[in-house]
Amino acid sequence: MSATNFTIEDLAMAYRKAKVDLFYSSNARRLDLLTYESKLEWNLQQLLDRLDANDMDWLTSHEFLGGAYLVPKSATDSGKQSANETDHAVAARWSDPRQDWQKAKYTAGTPELSFRVMAKCSIDFHVLSSLWIAKVGSKLEAKLPESARGNRLRRTVTQEFNLWASGSFGPYLQPYRKWRDEGLEAARNALGGKQNVVVITTDMASYYHSIDPSFLLQPEYKALLDVQMDASEELLHNWFVDALLHWPEAAGVALGFRVDGLPVGLPASGVVANLALIELDRLVESEVKPLYYGRYVDDIILVMRDDPHGVEGSDPWHWIDARLDGMLKLKASAKTIERPYLQGSRIEFSQEKTKVFHLSGSSGLALIGSIEAAIRERSSEWRSLPSIPDEPSQISVDIAQVFQSDGERADSFRGADVMTARRSAFALRLRDYEAYASDLEPSTWSRIRWSFFDAVLDYVVTLPGYFELAQYVPRVLRMAVACQDYEHVVSILNQLAEVRREIKNAKSVKVKGARKSTLSAARVASGWAKQVVDQFGEDLAAAAFVAPQSGDLQKIRDAAATLAPSPALSRSVDELEALFQRLFMSDLAQIPFRAKYMRDVETNLEDSSLADETSELVVMLGLDLQKHLRALVELVGHYPTSRGRGNVGVPNAFTFATRPFGIYDLFLSVQPFHGDWEKYDADLRLIESAILALRGYNVDGLLPKIPSKNCRKNDLVLAAETEIPAGRKRVALGMIKTSGSAWTAAANGTPDRSHTRYKALNDTLSDVLRSPRSVDYLILPELSVPAPWFRRYAYKLRTLNIGLIAGVEYLHTEGDLVRNQVWASLPIPRGEFPMTFLHRQDKQKAALHERENLYQVAGKTLAPEAKWDEVPVIHHEGFAFALLVCSELTNIDYRSQLRGRVDALVSPAWNRDLSTFSALVESAALDMHAYVILANDRAYGDSRVRGPMREEWRRDLLRLRGGVENYVAITDLDIQALRAHHNSHSPDNNVFKPLPDGFDASKLRHTRPTTPRGM
Repeated sequence: MSATNFTIEDLAMAYRKAKVDLFYSSNARRLDLLTYESKLEWNLQQLLDRLDANDMDWLTSHEFLGGAYLVPKSATDSGKQSANETDHAVAARWSDPRQDWQKAKYTAGTPELSFRVMAKCSIDFHVLSSLWIAKVGSKLEAKLPESARGNRLRRTVTQEFNLWASGSFGPYLQPYRKWRDEGLEAARNALGGKQNVVVITTDMASYYHSIDPSFLLQPEYKALLDVQMDASEELLHNWFVDALLHWPEAAGVALGFRVDGLPVGLPASGVVANLALIELDRLVESEVKPLYYGRYVDDIILVMRDDPHGVEGSDPWHWIDARLDGMLKLKASAKTIERPYLQGSRIEFSQEKTKVFHLSGSSGLALIGSIEAAIRERSSEWRSLPSIPDEPSQISVDIAQVFQSDGERADSFRGADVMTARRSAFALRLRDYEAYASDLEPSTWSRIRWSFFDAVLDYVVTLPGYFELAQYVPRVLRMAVACQDYEHVVSILNQLAEVRREIKNAKSVKVKGARKSTLSAARVASGWAKQVVDQFGEDLAAAAFVAPQSGDLQKIRDAAATLAPSPALSRSVDELEALFQRLFMSDLAQIPFRAKYMRDVETNLEDSSLADETSELVVMLGLDLQKHLRALVELVGHYPTSRGRGNVGVPNAFTFATRPFGIYDLFLSVQPFHGDWEKYDADLRLIESAILALRGYNVDGLLPKIPSKNCRKNDLVLAAETEIPAGRKRVALGMIKTSGSAWTAAANGTPDRSHTRYKALNDTLSDVLRSPRSVDYLILPELSVPAPWFRRYAYKLRTLNIGLIAGVEYLHTEGDLVRNQVWASLPIPRGEFPMTFLHRQDKQKAALHERENLYQVAGKTLAPEAKWDEVPVIHHEGFAFALLVCSELTNIDYRSQLRGRVDALVSPAWNRDLSTFSALVESAALDMHAYVILANDRAYGDSRVRGPMREEWRRDLLRLRGGVENYVAITDLDIQALRAHHNSHSPDNNVFKPLPDGFDASKLRHTRPTTPRGM
C-alpha cells in the first residue's frame, strides 16, 4: 500500500519548478539537469516509488542529500588600517591590484580569506523540495504577513500558489524596493507631521547557518501557524525536514569539516528561513505598533515615534524587548531571538550591521532626501539602455572606478555598504557588455570587448577583487566563449590559477557556517578550484554555439589543468558540439530554445521542423496543461494540433522551459492584424492559452476581442476606457538619422548592426528613460530600428509604461521580397504581470523612389505580410490613433477613413520632399480635426506634432529640424479637450478650429464635455 497519494503528475510539476529555480541560481547545474531529464520519466517514477515505500534510509542518504562546495565571501585587506596605526609605516598604495595585495600581506599582518558553503543537493532532493513547496510550504508561507517581503512564492490573484508559473518565487526587485522605500516614506511622513522618529536597521548574523529546521516539526510552532495537512502532506513535511537535518552531515563529508544550518542553494531553504521569524513579525506589528516594520528575509527596517514617554534614550532595544513577550534576549555580547521551538537555532542580530537613527525636523528630512536622491540616481543607471565607452582606453578607467569606494552615497538607512556597492556597479557594467554580446556581431566591437576582458584580469580576477566579484566571473567566461575570444578565456583561467596559489598559501582561511575554527588552506583551495573548473566545463558546453577548434580547445584544457583536473574538459570538439545541441534542446544552453522560433532574432541555428523536436513527456502533466502547451506548438509551429493531427507531442524545452516565450514573442508568431477578425481572434486565444501554460497567468480580458456593435472591423481595442485620467498624452519625438549606407545594407540583407549605431540609438532612448517628465509614447522614423533591437527597447520602455512606435528595417522573406513595417509596443498596465501588446503594420505599397531604389540596389520588391483595405485604428488606454507609413500619408482615402475615429495620426517617415509633406500635415490636422505626428529621419528633418488649433501660432506643438546628433523632444496632446470639443453640442471654438463639415465622432471616442484647457 502506498504511503502517500502523490502522483507522477505531482512530481513532474515539481521538476518543472525545480528546474527553473535551479537554473536561475548561482550554479545552474546544467549537466545534472540534462542527465536527469534524459531519463525523466524513469527518474520521477523511481522517486515516487521510494516515497510510496516510505524509504527513509534513502531520503537521508548522502546520495539523495548531495554535498556542498565553497565560494569566496570576502578577503580582508587591512593595509590601510595598519598603515594608519603604525607610527613608522608609510600609507602607500599601488595602482596595480596584484602588487597592492602583495604589499598589504607584508605590511598589514595576516589578511583573512573567507568562504561560504553552498549546497550541491541531488536533483531528486530539489524535486522533493519543490513538491514540499507546492503541497506544504505554500500553505505555511501564506501565513506570513505582508511585512515579510523577501523569498515570497508566486501566487495568483486569489493568493493560491501559482502551480503553472515559471519557477516557485516571485521577482525579487519590486519587493525589495517596496521594503526599502516604504520605510523611507513612513519616516518622511512622520517628520512632515512634526513628529520625531527613531529608525532601526539590522540583520541576523550568519542567518541561514544559524537555523535548526526542526522548528517546523515542533508542536508549539504548528499551533502558531494552525495549518491543516492531510496524511500525505504530513509525511512529506517530515521527510523534507529530516532531509534538511541530515544535510549538514553529507556536506561535511564532501568538504572535510562539519557545517551547520540550512543548505544555501536549495531554493526551499529560503521559505524555511522566512518561516522561522513569523512570530517576530506578528509581535512587532501587534505589540510594538511601529510606524513601519519591514523584513526582507533577515534584513529589518523598523520606524517608530521617538517619544520621550515611549522610546527612551539612545538605545530603544529595551523598550522593544518589553513588548515582545520575552522573545528578544538582550545581553552585553549579543541580542538574540529565543523561543522554545527555536531551541536548536541561534538567531542573533548582527552587532556590526545594527544602526539606530534618531531623526527630527529639517535635518531628518535632509538625510532622507539624500538617501532618496541616491536611490533615484542608481535606479536611473539601471533603467538606462546598455552604454559602454567608445574608446578601448576608457574601459580600464571605467572598471577601476568600480573599486573606488570613497564618497559612495548611501541608498538606504544602513549606509553605503562598500562591497554591495561594488557588486552593483560591476553587475551594471557586465549587464551592458552582455547586451552588446547579444545584439551585435563579435567582430563589430572586438577591441572594446578585449579591453574589458583585460580590465577584468587586472581588477576582478585578482585579490582582493575576486573575493568580492567571484559570482560574476562565470558570466564573463561564458561571454568570452560565446564571442570566441579563446585567448582571453585562457588568460582568465591562468589568472584563476594564481588566485588558487594565493588561497593555498594564505595563513588565515575561514568558512562561514563551519564548526572548525582552523581549516586547511590547501584543502579549501583544492575544493574551490575543482568547483570552478567543473562549472567552467559546463559553461563552455552551454556557451559554445560555435565550438572552439581543436587547437584552441587544447589551450583551454591546458590552462584549466593548472587550476584543477576535471573530466568536464576532456570532451572533443565533436562531443562539445553534440553536448551543446542536447543542452539547447532542453533549454539549458546559453541561447534559449525559444530563439529558434523568434522571428526577430537571427541565430543561424540548425533548421529542423518543430515536429522533429517533440516528445511525449508532456503526458506526465495534467490534461489542462497539456492542452495549453499544445496551443503553443500550434502557435509557433504554424500547424494545427487539434485539426487533423491529433495530440502531437511538445518539445521538452517547451514543457520544461527555463526561459519560456513571453507575450511579445507570441505576437511575433501570428500574422499582423489586418481586419480579419476570425483568424486574428483565434490567434489571440492561442496566445492566451500559451501564456497560461508557460507563465501561469490568465490574460483573458486584456487582449483585444472581436469588435462590438460600436466598432468597425478595423478597430483594435486594447482597453475599454474612453477617458484618459490625466486628460493628456505625452509623446516624445525622436530625431534619429539612419545613413544611406545603413539603408543599402538593410535592403541587401546585410544590416548595419555596428557598435556606433547601437550606442547612438541606446543613448538617445536612454534620454527618454531618464527624463524627469513621464512619457506615454516614443515615436521614431521609418526604417530606423533593426528588428532584433526593437525588443530590448520595447522591454526597457515598458518598465516605465512607455509605448514605442517605430519603423523597423526591411524584413526579408522568401524570394526577392521585403517588408516595410511599423511596430507599436503598447504597455498594458493591468493584469498579474507587466505585459506588452505588439501591433505590427505593413506599408502597403512602396513609394516611387523607394520602389526604384529597392530594385536597383538590391533587386528587391516590397510586399506586405498583411494587406488591409481599411486603416487599422488602435485604442490604447483611452487614446485612439492610426499609423500611416510615410507616403501612405498622401492617400486621401486613408485620411478620409480616419476622420472622427482617431485622436492622432502617427506617421513614421523617411522623406526629403519637405514642402509637400508640410502641406499634407497641415491639411490633415484640419481636415481630420486630429493631432498629426510626423517622425521624419533627422537627415531631412521637419518632424512635427500639429494640432487643429484655432490660432495659427498654436498649431505646431513641436517642429524639429537639423542637429548633428540624435535627440528627443517632448510635447503634450490634450486628448480630453479634443474629445470634449468633438462631442459637445455647442463646442467652445476658442481653442480648436470649428469642426469640418460632415465630421462625425466615433462612439468609441465619446466622452463627457469639459472645459477645454488653454494651449
